[in-house]
Amino acid sequence: MYWRSHRLLKKSRPLPEPVGFAVQESQMNKNVKLFEFNDLEIWQRGARFFARYDAGAHQVAMREDEISQSEAELAMQGKDAAIKMLFGLQRRLEDAGINPYVPKGGNLLCNCRGIRSQKNFSGWPDFDAFEAKLNNDVAWVKIPVETPYSNVGISEKWYKCLKCQKVWRLVEPDPPFAGLWDEVPSY
Repeated sequence: MYWRSHRLLKKSRPLPEPVGFAVQESQMNKNVKLFEFNDLEIWQRGARFFARYDAGAHQVAMREDEISQSEAELAMQGKDAAIKMLFGLQRRLEDAGINPYVPKGGNLLCNCRGIRSQKNFSGWPDFDAFEAKLNNDVAWVKIPVETPYSNVGISEKWYKCLKCQKVWRLVEPDPPFAGLWDEVPSY
Protein backbone atom coordinates (compact mmCIF):
# COMPACT_ATOMS: atom_id res chain seq x y z
CA MET A 1 0.00 0.00 0.00
CA TYR A 2 1.54 3.24 -1.09
CA TRP A 3 -0.82 5.66 0.67
CA ARG A 4 1.69 7.99 2.25
CA SER A 5 1.31 8.05 6.04
CA HIS A 6 2.47 11.68 6.34
CA ARG A 7 -0.59 12.72 4.36
CA LEU A 8 -2.84 11.20 7.01
CA LEU A 9 -1.87 13.94 9.42
CA LYS A 10 -3.86 16.51 7.45
CA LYS A 11 -7.47 17.11 8.40
CA SER A 12 -10.29 15.78 6.27
CA ARG A 13 -12.58 18.36 4.78
CA PRO A 14 -16.12 17.09 4.34
CA LEU A 15 -18.10 19.13 1.86
CA PRO A 16 -21.68 20.23 2.46
CA GLU A 17 -23.88 17.26 3.28
CA PRO A 18 -25.89 16.18 0.23
CA VAL A 19 -29.64 16.00 0.66
CA GLY A 20 -29.86 12.21 0.56
CA PHE A 21 -28.59 10.50 -2.54
CA ALA A 22 -31.74 10.94 -4.58
CA VAL A 23 -30.76 12.26 -7.98
CA GLN A 24 -32.74 15.20 -9.21
CA GLU A 25 -33.24 15.55 -12.96
CA SER A 26 -31.19 18.77 -13.02
CA GLN A 27 -28.26 16.90 -11.39
CA MET A 28 -28.22 13.90 -13.74
CA ASN A 29 -25.21 15.03 -15.81
CA LYS A 30 -23.42 17.15 -13.20
CA ASN A 31 -20.30 16.24 -11.28
CA VAL A 32 -20.78 16.85 -7.56
CA LYS A 33 -17.83 16.55 -5.19
CA LEU A 34 -19.22 15.03 -1.99
CA PHE A 35 -16.05 14.69 0.12
CA GLU A 36 -12.33 15.49 0.07
CA PHE A 37 -9.52 14.23 2.29
CA ASN A 38 -5.94 14.89 1.16
CA ASP A 39 -5.74 13.36 -2.32
CA LEU A 40 -8.95 11.33 -1.98
CA GLU A 41 -12.14 12.79 -3.42
CA ILE A 42 -15.61 11.26 -3.59
CA TRP A 43 -17.68 12.36 -6.60
CA GLN A 44 -21.27 11.72 -7.62
CA ARG A 45 -22.29 11.76 -11.28
CA GLY A 46 -25.97 11.11 -11.62
CA ALA A 47 -26.67 7.91 -9.69
CA ARG A 48 -23.03 6.73 -9.86
CA PHE A 49 -20.22 7.34 -7.37
CA PHE A 50 -16.46 7.59 -7.94
CA ALA A 51 -13.32 7.74 -5.82
CA ARG A 52 -10.52 9.88 -7.25
CA TYR A 53 -7.22 9.34 -5.44
CA ASP A 54 -3.44 9.52 -5.73
CA ALA A 55 -2.33 6.03 -6.73
CA GLY A 56 1.34 6.93 -7.18
CA ALA A 57 4.15 5.71 -5.01
CA HIS A 58 6.83 8.32 -5.75
CA GLN A 59 4.92 10.96 -7.67
CA VAL A 60 1.36 12.15 -8.01
CA ALA A 61 -0.60 9.77 -10.24
CA MET A 62 -4.33 10.36 -10.01
CA ARG A 63 -6.70 7.46 -10.56
CA GLU A 64 -10.49 7.31 -10.56
CA ASP A 65 -12.58 4.19 -9.89
CA GLU A 66 -16.31 3.67 -9.57
CA ILE A 67 -17.51 2.82 -6.07
CA SER A 68 -20.88 1.89 -4.58
CA GLN A 69 -23.16 4.30 -2.76
CA SER A 70 -22.41 2.50 0.51
CA GLU A 71 -18.65 2.98 -0.07
CA ALA A 72 -19.25 6.68 -0.74
CA GLU A 73 -21.29 6.97 2.46
CA LEU A 74 -18.56 5.15 4.41
CA ALA A 75 -15.80 7.45 3.11
CA MET A 76 -17.77 10.55 4.08
CA GLN A 77 -17.81 9.49 7.74
CA GLY A 78 -14.29 10.88 8.23
CA LYS A 79 -10.57 10.19 7.91
CA ASP A 80 -10.47 6.65 9.28
CA ALA A 81 -13.55 5.55 7.36
CA ALA A 82 -12.20 7.13 4.14
CA ILE A 83 -8.92 5.22 4.51
CA LYS A 84 -10.82 2.00 5.22
CA MET A 85 -12.92 2.54 2.08
CA LEU A 86 -9.81 3.22 -0.01
CA PHE A 87 -8.02 0.11 1.26
CA GLY A 88 -11.13 -1.97 0.51
CA LEU A 89 -11.36 -0.52 -3.01
CA GLN A 90 -7.69 -1.23 -3.70
CA ARG A 91 -8.03 -4.78 -2.34
CA ARG A 92 -11.09 -5.37 -4.55
CA LEU A 93 -9.19 -4.10 -7.61
CA GLU A 94 -6.21 -6.35 -6.83
CA ASP A 95 -8.54 -9.36 -6.44
CA ALA A 96 -9.90 -8.57 -9.91
CA GLY A 97 -6.35 -8.57 -11.33
CA ILE A 98 -6.11 -4.76 -11.61
CA ASN A 99 -3.11 -2.88 -10.22
CA PRO A 100 -4.65 -0.05 -8.16
CA TYR A 101 -1.30 1.71 -7.71
CA VAL A 102 -1.06 3.06 -11.25
CA PRO A 103 -3.46 5.30 -13.15
CA LYS A 104 -5.89 3.60 -15.50
CA GLY A 105 -4.13 2.66 -18.72
CA GLY A 106 -0.79 2.50 -16.89
CA ASN A 107 0.29 5.97 -18.02
CA LEU A 108 0.73 8.90 -15.71
CA LEU A 109 -2.19 11.19 -16.38
CA CYS A 110 -0.99 14.51 -15.08
CA ASN A 111 0.49 16.38 -12.19
CA CYS A 112 -2.19 19.05 -11.75
CA ARG A 113 -2.41 18.65 -8.00
CA GLY A 114 1.34 18.32 -7.57
CA ILE A 115 2.46 21.34 -9.59
CA ARG A 116 1.99 23.63 -6.58
CA SER A 117 1.41 22.59 -2.99
CA GLN A 118 -0.05 25.92 -1.81
CA LYS A 119 -3.07 27.78 -3.16
CA ASN A 120 -1.74 31.24 -2.25
CA PHE A 121 1.48 33.10 -2.99
CA SER A 122 4.03 34.57 -0.58
CA GLY A 123 4.46 37.65 -2.79
CA TRP A 124 5.07 38.84 -6.33
CA PRO A 125 8.35 36.94 -6.85
CA ASP A 126 6.59 33.67 -5.90
CA PHE A 127 3.67 34.48 -8.22
CA ASP A 128 5.91 35.52 -11.14
CA ALA A 129 8.05 32.38 -10.84
CA PHE A 130 4.98 30.14 -10.82
CA GLU A 131 3.39 31.94 -13.80
CA ALA A 132 6.64 31.58 -15.76
CA LYS A 133 6.71 27.87 -14.88
CA LEU A 134 3.17 27.45 -16.27
CA ASN A 135 3.92 29.44 -19.42
CA ASN A 136 7.02 27.32 -20.14
CA ASP A 137 5.34 23.95 -19.49
CA VAL A 138 3.96 22.37 -22.68
CA ALA A 139 1.35 20.46 -20.62
CA TRP A 140 -0.54 23.71 -19.89
CA VAL A 141 -2.37 26.06 -22.27
CA LYS A 142 -4.02 29.41 -21.52
CA ILE A 143 -7.75 29.59 -22.18
CA PRO A 144 -10.25 32.47 -21.87
CA VAL A 145 -11.64 33.24 -18.41
CA GLU A 146 -15.37 32.48 -18.35
CA THR A 147 -16.42 33.36 -14.78
CA PRO A 148 -13.88 35.41 -12.84
CA TYR A 149 -13.00 34.65 -9.24
CA SER A 150 -13.85 38.23 -8.31
CA ASN A 151 -15.48 41.15 -10.10
CA VAL A 152 -13.09 43.56 -8.41
CA GLY A 153 -10.22 44.49 -10.75
CA ILE A 154 -8.08 41.45 -9.95
CA SER A 155 -6.18 40.04 -12.94
CA GLU A 156 -6.94 36.38 -13.60
CA LYS A 157 -5.83 33.77 -16.14
CA TRP A 158 -7.13 30.26 -16.73
CA TYR A 159 -4.92 27.33 -17.66
CA LYS A 160 -6.02 23.96 -19.01
CA CYS A 161 -4.02 20.80 -18.39
CA LEU A 162 -3.63 19.09 -21.76
CA LYS A 163 -3.18 15.69 -20.11
CA CYS A 164 -6.40 15.52 -18.06
CA GLN A 165 -8.37 18.52 -19.38
CA LYS A 166 -8.85 20.07 -15.92
CA VAL A 167 -9.02 23.87 -15.80
CA TRP A 168 -7.22 25.91 -13.14
CA ARG A 169 -7.34 29.61 -12.30
CA LEU A 170 -4.33 31.81 -11.56
CA VAL A 171 -5.30 35.03 -9.76
CA GLU A 172 -2.70 37.74 -9.17
CA PRO A 173 -1.99 38.92 -5.64
CA ASP A 174 -3.66 42.17 -4.61
CA PRO A 175 -2.66 42.75 -0.96
CA PRO A 176 -3.95 41.79 1.47
CA PHE A 177 -5.28 39.11 -0.94
CA ALA A 178 -2.37 36.69 -1.53
CA GLY A 179 -3.42 35.54 -5.00
CA LEU A 180 -4.77 32.10 -5.86
CA TRP A 181 -3.99 28.90 -7.77
CA ASP A 182 -7.03 26.61 -7.69
CA GLU A 183 -9.03 24.20 -9.83
CA VAL A 184 -12.05 25.81 -11.48
CA PRO A 185 -15.08 24.04 -10.02
CA SER A 186 -17.60 22.47 -12.39
CA TYR A 187 -15.81 23.49 -15.60
